[in-house]
Amino acid sequence: MPHTSLFTSSLWQECETLYPALESLLIKLQDEHGLIVNLLLLALTLDNKGVSLNQGSWSQLHSEVEQWESGILRPYRRLRRLAKPNLGQTEYQQMLDVELMMERRGQQLILHKLNGLPRSVTEDRQHNLSTYLAQFNLSPQQYPALLAQA
Repeated sequence: MPHTSLFTSSLWQECETLYPALESLLIKLQDEHGLIVNLLLLALTLDNKGVSLNQGSWSQLHSEVEQWESGILRPYRRLRRLAKPNLGQTEYQQMLDVELMMERRGQQLILHKLNGLPRSVTEDRQHNLSTYLAQFNLSPQQYPALLAQA
């Protein structure tokens, strides 16, 4: 496949349709293993589209997004979680909205990087999921809910 801007912001709309059914599992994987939720959703979506990224591309994506998340997003997320007992619902919702805005910025970063990576067509509907999870010594078989989305 040529390196064109195949992926646009509408890709995130597809990714986000998977989130509600997987929310608690995704947050668990994020908190316990350091997975990046947007990348996990991306892996599932690309698998559903039959588009494959190699292991090096997944490593590169994770590394670059990790810099953003560790420097900006995670400290804010920790602050929001710590502040929750001391905030009213409106203030807490405002913090959630800011976090969502930062998540969207992370999505833009991923999209920009994604369009420059080599990709191929695949019949393996778990390729990206398996490749991304393997970076954390995990497999899709450990998480049937993820396999149900693949």
